[in-house]
Amino acid sequence: MAALLAEYLAASTCAMPAVADPCFEFVAGWIAIATGRDARAAFLADGFISPLRLQLDRDLFLQRAQMIADRLGLAQTDSEADGDVALLEVAAPNGKGGLRIAGAMAIRSRGLWFVRTERGILAGPSPFLRAWSVQQSAACNG
Repeated sequence: MAALLAEYLAASTCAMPAVADPCFEFVAGWIAIATGRDARAAFLADGFISPLRLQLDRDLFLQRAQMIADRLGLAQTDSEADGDVALLEVAAPNGKGGLRIAGAMAIRSRGLWFVRTERGILAGPSPFLRAWSVQQSAACNG
């Protein structure tokens, strides 16, 4: 799985995202490759919620992310490993020249969390609000 993850991260840095919610699409793409499951369908099963609304409402974001993880069979973890996904709290532009705290979905690799933004990939250490194991799910699904 390590080689597959490295290939996915490398490919993701080459093309700029053409979607309204690049961090979710980045994580959804990884989940699809690693497990064969469709996180987009799991997200839309209860209707669309705007990415901005989720980013600004921590409790709603946690609830929705857990719902998706449950539907995909991703187990919650406190000891994240390469390939796992998580919801982070990050500083983001507020549109007025300042910063706000927002939610962002990320993929773990080489001890860092990788997040996709409109401008590309960012990577760094960060505490997470909640993380889910993709390896266990992938191992169970062949």
